[in-house]
Amino acid sequence: MDILGIGSLVAQTFNGWRDRKHTEKLQKMELKQVIHLAKLDNVKQGKIAEVQWNNTSIQQAGWRPGFLTIVLSLPMILVFIPQLVPYMQAGFVALDQTPVWYRSAIAVMISSAFGFKKFADWQMGKHYTLPDPLDKIGRKRDEN
Repeated sequence: MDILGIGSLVAQTFNGWRDRKHTEKLQKMELKQVIHLAKLDNVKQGKIAEVQWNNTSIQQAGWRPGFLTIVLSLPMILVFIPQLVPYMQAGFVALDQTPVWYRSAIAVMISSAFGFKKFADWQMGKHYTLPDPLDKIGRKRDEN
């Protein structure tokens, strides 16, 4: 075997190794892309399921949101009737003595009536602010 034959054999071996490495790299990149797309799809499906759950909850709520709005408004109304304030305060003290599981069940009941997502966001510390209507017309609040 002459020197050109050995060089050709080395070149073929090197080229084959380089091609295999290139193919492996492309396969790894493709696999990463497939995994990324699968993760995006899972996130999308989770969001869709969450929206569907919230919509179902709202549609099946029936009279609960109205009833709970009245019940939750009662303490706010009672504070304006001085004779009833001690009873309202005693009620809250009594509620504070109930087991945690009972207060948690009430929180779940209320959150299912008004939308679990907002309650969960509130628990996680995500607070929403309403947009200022004056921003839409380009005026600042301190301007008249």
